[in-house]
Amino acid sequence: FRGKQAITLQVLQLISQFGKVVFYRDPENGEIQGVSQILYQSIPQQEVRMGEAFLYGTAGIGHGQVLFKAQEVLAREANKALIRGTVRVENTQTIRALFKAGYRIMAFDPSRYAALEEGGGRLVMEKDLIHEQFPFDPLRQTREFRKKNVPVVENLDELEPVISQKSPHLGIFVRNRDVLQVDRYHLIHRTIMAGYFGVGLLHGEEITGSNREADEKLLFFHHSDVALRADRLTLQPSVKNEYGRLREVIVSYTPENAQIRAEYAINDVARQNVNNIDPIAFKDEYNLFVGTLVAQDVRVVHTNAIGKDGKSAIFTRDPAYVLGETFVIGALAQPQRRYESDGMRQISEAVQQMDLSGDTAAVTEGGDIIFLDENRIVVGLGQRSNQAGLDKLRHLFPGYTFIGVPHNDLHLDVLFTMLAPKKCLADLSQLPAEFVALLREEGFHIIEGDPTEQVSLGCNVVCIEPNRVVAAKENAVTNQRLKDAGVEVIEVSMPNVVKWGGGPRCMTCPVFRD
Repeated sequence: FRGKQAITLQVLQLISQFGKVVFYRDPENGEIQGVSQILYQSIPQQEVRMGEAFLYGTAGIGHGQVLFKAQEVLAREANKALIRGTVRVENTQTIRALFKAGYRIMAFDPSRYAALEEGGGRLVMEKDLIHEQFPFDPLRQTREFRKKNVPVVENLDELEPVISQKSPHLGIFVRNRDVLQVDRYHLIHRTIMAGYFGVGLLHGEEITGSNREADEKLLFFHHSDVALRADRLTLQPSVKNEYGRLREVIVSYTPENAQIRAEYAINDVARQNVNNIDPIAFKDEYNLFVGTLVAQDVRVVHTNAIGKDGKSAIFTRDPAYVLGETFVIGALAQPQRRYESDGMRQISEAVQQMDLSGDTAAVTEGGDIIFLDENRIVVGLGQRSNQAGLDKLRHLFPGYTFIGVPHNDLHLDVLFTMLAPKKCLADLSQLPAEFVALLREEGFHIIEGDPTEQVSLGCNVVCIEPNRVVAAKENAVTNQRLKDAGVEVIEVSMPNVVKWGGGPRCMTCPVFRD
């Protein structure tokens, strides 16, 4: 076994009795490649608080994320709300791995802090299994550091003015050495006591140019009272159709704890899947989807709206949309979703913006706003957007012709999407006959979505460019019909995401198309 853990047989037996021991074995020869322990109850060597699981230890080169994922599965099966663990400040490799797995530095181990000078200090890292947390985003944190937006403190005298001003971020350099860093322990402890929590660790190339020693890493802290700063758009908004080459899009941060609570279910699909989502698989699916966009040279911009208590902020299509060169913040129908508008407001503060969110009687959600061509826009009138919202758009944007399309679903884009000029994907069994007749009269090529795949949102695809879409892999029949009609389909498996009641189009808010 390549890994090393200082753990006695007696302690291992106790952990087996009051928790679990997890082994990762080589799938070919069965040799143990990694091992970890998780406690559900206290043992003499470690107190475990009510409602939490304790990450006792992990060893195994290259397999940490697999073991962390297994521990999370076990903790969730045991109905725990939190996983807690401790790690030495010098163990930067494990700290970084825990950040990646969704842990954050929330405290300093008080039982060891009294013996700092004797080598006792430990960071307490926690993973909340219910509430979403400030995301670990090394790219964002690197940008903030390089822009000199992150005060770096070296001692307590430098720290005090930073915390008195309640700086959103601060950084503390630590070394990956087998040498005690007592001054770092005191500095980190004071930072945490001042209301900061650790959200990232930057290393090597990420802090290039800082004139630091090769083994130094930057612990990145954020103040708990300060909201996450939203990204900013890099291009002036420009959307005049549904299928021009997609260049920039707004997405959510990846949820760590996706789960549906009944009071926040957005439609029938979500209501049927209350407490029926695998949050670990959900995270993987969402990362794969966003990664697919990036691989297609689409720049992603993150909203700072973070879902909590069973709310989801991943459906960025709804709170905002772009009409021509105007970034429109619409009025959301559900009060519990209106926090999402704040993120959109910040993202677009430097561009031409029209904020309609104050008039909650005139609802327009982006899932109901679809360009038919560059002059005409169809507006779904279903479970969310309403006639007052449609009338308001007609008044504010007289240069467009708006066509109301009644339907019985959450949004129009789960029934109808555009693929190219005069080419669309539609569930003809659910759309009003008058609208279908209009499409046929004007010579639209209609690809019929399979009605049996409506529950998995077969018609909800997002165009990357004409005749090229990203679609949920699970909709095999509809996807094959698209392919047969000359549409390139980039398939992404997302069974857990779809359970939330939305698909690829719902998860994207395009802000620039060629």
